[in-house]
Parts: sequence; C-alpha cells; structure tokens
Amino acid sequence: MLMDEQPSLREKHLARRIIREPLFWLLLQAGLIALVAWLGGFMVVGSIPDSPSYVNFDFSSLATILNSLRTPGYPLLLKALAMVSPDYRLLPAIQLTMHFLAVVLFWKALTIYGLRGWPSWAAASPLFYLSPVLRFFSFIHSDSVALSLAVMTVAFLFIVAARPRQLAAWFGLGGLLFLTYLTRPAYVLMVFYVPLAGGGLLFLRGAPDRQRLLKRAVPALAALALAPLIAFCSLRMAAVKDFGLCRFGTLHFTGITSQLLTEEDIAGLPADVRLFARRVQDERVRRNVKPAVTEASSVFFHTVCCFYNEHVLEICGPISLEMCGGTPAERDRLLSRYSVAVIRAKPLEYLRWLVPAFGHGVGLQLTYSCACRWGSPCSGRAG
Repeated sequence: MLMDEQPSLREKHLARRIIREPLFWLLLQAGLIALVAWLGGFMVVGSIPDSPSYVNFDFSSLATILNSLRTPGYPLLLKALAMVSPDYRLLPAIQLTMHFLAVVLFWKALTIYGLRGWPSWAAASPLFYLSPVLRFFSFIHSDSVALSLAVMTVAFLFIVAARPRQLAAWFGLGGLLFLTYLTRPAYVLMVFYVPLAGGGLLFLRGAPDRQRLLKRAVPALAALALAPLIAFCSLRMAAVKDFGLCRFGTLHFTGITSQLLTEEDIAGLPADVRLFARRVQDERVRRNVKPAVTEASSVFFHTVCCFYNEHVLEICGPISLEMCGGTPAERDRLLSRYSVAVIRAKPLEYLRWLVPAFGHGVGLQLTYSCACRWGSPCSGRAG
C-alpha cells in the first residue's frame, strides 16, 4: 500500500512544483492564445495590400535585391517557407510560435539579469498581447516577425548587461538587431536605443567595476549597433548609388510627413516640392481627410497610424508616380525633398510624432495602435 502511495505523492509534489513555476504560466498563456486563434479561424494565411511586394520580391541579382522597395529580411523567410509550404499555409503558425519563443526568451533574459520569480513573469506576460502580433500574425506581412525579433533583441540586451564578457551574447544582440531592421526598416531606430538602454541597464546592474564597464561597453554597443547598418547602406551605395536602408523609405516617410502639413504651410515650402504638396492637400480635401497635426495630442499618434496607409498607398504614391512618370530615382528624390522640407517647416510637430514612435518601435509604447479588431489589419481609415 505504501509503495502504491509513494509514486502518487511524488507525482503530486511534481505537479505542485510545476504550477509554481512562472514558465508554466507563460506556456499556458501561449497555449490559450494558440487555441483561441485556431478555434477563431485565425490560423488561415491572409493577404493585405503590402503582401505582393514581399511575395514577389526579386532575388535575381544583388542590384535588384538592394534596389527593391523592401529590405530582403522578410522575403527571405517567405522564400524559405515556400520550399516546404508553397501556399504559405504554415505561416500563421510559424509567426505565432516565433513570438511565443521571443516572449519566453525575454522572460529568461530578465531572470539572467536578476529579476527572478513572479516579477519577471509579470514583465514578460504583456508581450504576448502586443497588438501588431495579434493583428498580423496570420497575414503575409513583416510586422509580426519584426516585432518578435525586436523583443528578442531587447532580451539579448538584458543578457549582455548581465554578462558583458560573454561574447556569444554580443553576437546574438548584433545579429538580432540587424535582422530586425532588415525585416522591417521602421525598427532602425533601435540602433540608437541599444547603446542608450544598454548603458542604463549596466548602470542599474550595480557591478563593482560599473564605471569601467560603462566606459567600455557603451561605445562597444554603439559600434555593434551602427557598424552593420553603415556596412549595409554602403553596400547599397556601391551597388545602386543610394545610401540608405532601402528605397521604400522615401515613400514610407510621406505617410508621416504629409500628416504634419496643413493648407497654410504649403506656400512656405521650396518651389520644387510645392506642386506635389498642393496636389496632396487637394486630394486630402477631396477625401475629407484632416491632417493628423490638427488633432489633440492624446490621439495624434493614433491618427497618424490609422491614416498612414491611405497617405502612402492612395495619396502620395499615385501622385508621385504620375508626376515623375514612373522613374524610380526621380520619384525618390522628389519624395525625399518633400519630406525634408516638411520637417524643416514643422520640426516641433515632427518631434511630437517621433517621441511616441520611438517607444513604439522598441515595443514599449504598447497602448498606441490603430483601433482595429483583433486579428484584422488596420484598413488605413479612422472611425
């Protein structure tokens, strides 16, 4: 009888130990999200207007890769997936699983840094519910993967701060940061975040040789963050005569800068961009779209997000194509001059956007997102 009871006691003890572990409750959340996604029909791959530009990415030569509207990170993932799943039906499961792994890695990194037990669980758990992931994991779109990579990058930053002499952690941090903005260029702001946040984490760590570590580690973090970016931009300069992360940036930027411009600002712009600005404003009036800059601060960033696609895909994109006759280089120069002119005219308004955007780009600005229903991408219109 005692022999029969002994395994039962051991099993109960093991079960109690398991449910006391924060990792169990992290994995339980992941399982419940996956179950809801499956039961709700969200594990079916979908497309949005951006999807074809990823699927049809041209890998025929180095020049075409570097001169694309897209960076090659996410198209490479799709190309690899197409070898085993040509219809991309496995993509939602892969993107969701990738984010689950990112959250668990972030939790583990916090424990390595010194935040153990339930506080680390409380810090990591909200990352499961980041709206870009829940909206886009089932779509052919880079947002979900890039955000998961950003979470992994921050996780490795905690590991580097905890173990600054561990070379593998530095390689992991540099590689993940590069993959993050190569997947979605909007995350390039993280090259500035990494040395700043890394210095802060090292300072808070309170090691006996903290001052010496800070003097050596912060410049090393800056070099680690900037060197791959500069190398990639230099490669593009040599191959396609354009120093930048990708060609899409010029059109991408107008989705923000155009929303800072009002009717009264047009006359003060340089003559070479004034006609374009006038046509953008006229089209906006025709669509009854107000500039986001006229909105209250509490909804300004939200408004830029929700009207971003409309400005890029339906207003600035078609107008610039018509004015430049489909010539990519001429179009890029026009859009670049236009955005620079707007920022020079409205520097404070641009800063008003940049501050929350910076936080959003590193996964900290969790409350700012488009008011879209769960699992469905933002339509580009508010209301």
